[in-house]
Amino acid sequence: RARRRENASGRRAMARSNDADASAMASLASARRYAYLSSIVHAEEDDEDDVRTRAMGTLSAMVASVGLDASVARALESVASGTPSASARAPGTSASLLPEVSMKDFEGYLRRTRERYAEFVEQRAYAAAARATPEERSEARLRRYELEEGVSELSSVPDLFFDETFDLSRPETFARACAGLEDQSLRNLARASMDAQEHLSAHLDTIEQHLIREIIAKSDEFFDALKELRDLHDSMTETQITVGSMRQTVRNIGEHLVKPGQLMIDLNDKRDKMQGLTEKFASIAALQQMRLDMDVFVESTDYPGALQIAEDIRKTLADDRVLAKLSCFRKLPEHIERTVSKVRNVMIGDFVAGASLPRDAKAVVSPKTLEHLSKVAAANGLKPPAANFNEAPQFGDKRGNVLDTTIPPFIALLFSGSSFVCDALEAWSSAMSEDVRQIEHVAVDVMLSRVTGERVKSSTTSMEEGVFDSAYANAIRKLPGEVFVEMLVALTETFNAYFERANQIKLVIRGVIGNDEEALTQLRSIDENLILAAHEAATNFDYVCSQTALATSNEALNKVIDIAQGRFAKILGIRAPMNINLSAREFMRIMDATNGFLDSAESLGKHRCLSLRSTVANQSKAFIREQHATASTKLVSLLECETWALAKLPKHFQALVDALADGTSKLPDVMSEDVGDASFVVVADEKFHPVNSAVLLLQMLTDYVRLARQIPSLSTEVTHRTIDLVKQYNTAVCQLILGAGAMQVSKLKSITAKHLCLAQQSVSLFASLLPTLQEAMCALIEGPKHVLLRQEFERMLRDLKLHKSEIHDKLVSIMRDRVEFHLHRLASIVESLRDEGNVKQVDGASDFAISLTKEMGTLRRVICELLSEDDRRDVLGRVRDEAVASIVSRVQSLESGDNLRIIAQLSVDLDVCADSMKEMPVSGADASEDALASLASAFRLKVPPPVVNEPADDVSAREKEQVGQNKAADDKPSTD
Repeated sequence: RARRRENASGRRAMARSNDADASAMASLASARRYAYLSSIVHAEEDDEDDVRTRAMGTLSAMVASVGLDASVARALESVASGTPSASARAPGTSASLLPEVSMKDFEGYLRRTRERYAEFVEQRAYAAAARATPEERSEARLRRYELEEGVSELSSVPDLFFDETFDLSRPETFARACAGLEDQSLRNLARASMDAQEHLSAHLDTIEQHLIREIIAKSDEFFDALKELRDLHDSMTETQITVGSMRQTVRNIGEHLVKPGQLMIDLNDKRDKMQGLTEKFASIAALQQMRLDMDVFVESTDYPGALQIAEDIRKTLADDRVLAKLSCFRKLPEHIERTVSKVRNVMIGDFVAGASLPRDAKAVVSPKTLEHLSKVAAANGLKPPAANFNEAPQFGDKRGNVLDTTIPPFIALLFSGSSFVCDALEAWSSAMSEDVRQIEHVAVDVMLSRVTGERVKSSTTSMEEGVFDSAYANAIRKLPGEVFVEMLVALTETFNAYFERANQIKLVIRGVIGNDEEALTQLRSIDENLILAAHEAATNFDYVCSQTALATSNEALNKVIDIAQGRFAKILGIRAPMNINLSAREFMRIMDATNGFLDSAESLGKHRCLSLRSTVANQSKAFIREQHATASTKLVSLLECETWALAKLPKHFQALVDALADGTSKLPDVMSEDVGDASFVVVADEKFHPVNSAVLLLQMLTDYVRLARQIPSLSTEVTHRTIDLVKQYNTAVCQLILGAGAMQVSKLKSITAKHLCLAQQSVSLFASLLPTLQEAMCALIEGPKHVLLRQEFERMLRDLKLHKSEIHDKLVSIMRDRVEFHLHRLASIVESLRDEGNVKQVDGASDFAISLTKEMGTLRRVICELLSEDDRRDVLGRVRDEAVASIVSRVQSLESGDNLRIIAQLSVDLDVCADSMKEMPVSGADASEDALASLASAFRLKVPPPVVNEPADDVSAREKEQVGQNKAADDKPSTD
């Protein structure tokens, strides 16, 4: 029922959509049916009343479905009943004018034409059906069914029956389907139930009629498909028959044509197989011959030819799998692999042997070097044994030998393939690395045995590095510094031989494989024929392998350098505790030997030896710290023992100062023990008279400059130490001289003018050399530290100049005090003369003038001997100005009155002082001399002429003679 409800709802929708299109055809069909039914009604007049009644009901339904009006229906009823209706008359007519027409009037006509009309209707319907499409025929058949059967619309069926959940067993569904039964009484309940069942049956009939209508609509498609299926079956049957016939034809053709052709093909195949078998036998014979030739080439050391034959055999076996499966050649691939491996090892071994250096230390460390090492050891107190080996040939200097031993096996490798060359270079790199590691053991053992006469181990090549280092550590630590330096130089020569050999092999690879024109030019200058042959052999060298070969050669050189620098650093590390206690000259020699190794290694390897430089930097820092501590202690000791006398300078000291002043890179060595006759040094045309402590301090600073130039990375620290050392010296001199500390430390009785002048000379020497030291040191420093260190140097220079100025002030202050002291004596003399009166005549200059001129002369002599012209003018000029001013002021303050003796004595003393002042330089305008001379003239005018006949010139001569004697006296003024 659910399916019926679904189909019914679909049919209602389809029926509504097709009603409008089928209205015209339905009207025509209704008219035809109406005529047909009318004939049937008149022909069946004698039927029973119930039949007529049913026909009339059907006719009325058809008229209603067609949509005719009520007049037509009444006319049809009148025709059917045989009684014309008044409404059926034509308009405008009356019953009296026209006779009544009935169906009986047409009975004869209808009888005659009934069958023919029925045939006509049938034929026309058939023709219309033939012209119509299947859809149109289905629609027409559907409408005819609806008209004939009187199909009710689906809308008459309630929606309840189309619900998917419709089930009368459910109470609510049953209540809705049988609505109204609850309201019926028991008497009417049976009748109401019957009515409800009739309604349900009517609904079921409506749905079934619509299903039949759908089946009728789809019947034509079903029969058309059935017809097409039947046609397809007929076609398949005909096709099977045709195929069978063709197969039979093909069999017949094969019997007459294919068999002879197949026979011909079989014969040709047989002939080809026979020919292939013949060729296979020839290949077997050729392969066997190649195997024999390969063995012959191996025995005759023609390795490239043997490798070429081996490659041909491999290619033959790879191209022909049949030969490879033969029993006679089953072991041939293994034989080929063994032969190729043997040839590869022999060729690589030949190349490695030709490109490497022998491990005999005598061939690397020359007898001349060993002899020199033996002499240095003897000079340092060791007892080396006598030499017991002959002169060994040196191959490190003959580059032609490298090509003679390397190029022939290298050419064979080039002909053998790119992989052989790369493998040979790898093996050579490993062999060179191991040789460098072992040759260092051998060389150190030979040199130690040559110096000490003892060998720790009989064989060093098999010793591990740790065992070797521990075995020789004590022997290396006991070596004197000079011997250790010569050992480092010899070891550098040993390593340089390996560096040079590795670089030569790298040059060969670059020139022959890398096509480097510069390398080829260098190689052709040695042996052009060998290089030309090698270059031709490398024509087809693979690019990737060429890059690998170049990289391997570079890596080999770098690896040799890295191993060598590691061993060099190891030896320096063994000597680290001794190196920091060496003298600066010995440590510099060690640094020179190390720098020689670094220069050769870094110039060839094109990279910095970081490991060795780190070791050098660490030892240099430790040495600088130790050296500075030692220098500071030594400087303090020197200053404490300083006598502040003129020093006798070592020989070549002037050359050292000139080199420092000129900024020369190479500074001469100065031995403190080798003392010369000079007591002054010239810097920028100015003489300086240093003391012993200043001389030794300058040598210390020279060592610092050498160390800064030797190790530029430590120049900042060395510069700080240099400034600190000069600052210590300046401070100590200030404390000892200006602060009079030398009287307690050096046990000096007093600080004299000479002591002050010598201190000024030492300080001035460093003040004049400090700008040169600044340029030498700061030139090695870059960045912000450069500016900071320049400021430190400038601050130090100001301190030195300030110290020099303070010494000048001290000299002037001392003489100022001495003048004041003597002026007090003059006052006492004047008082004593005033008490004595004019009894005695003046005998000459007083003690005041004599002592003052004596001390002035001594100061002038010391200053003129030691200080420069500018310093003399500064100090003596200031002393003269202040002395004259003090004398004039004091003499003018004295009250001589009319005491002629006092006036005469002052006149004589002023003349003596004026004559002494004339020999001292003038700092500015000569006003002081005029003041003293004017005062002396004024006093002379007050003195009356002498009574005695002795001329005044004689008295003046005697005074001058006494003053000259005072000047020549050796006594020096005290400056306590």
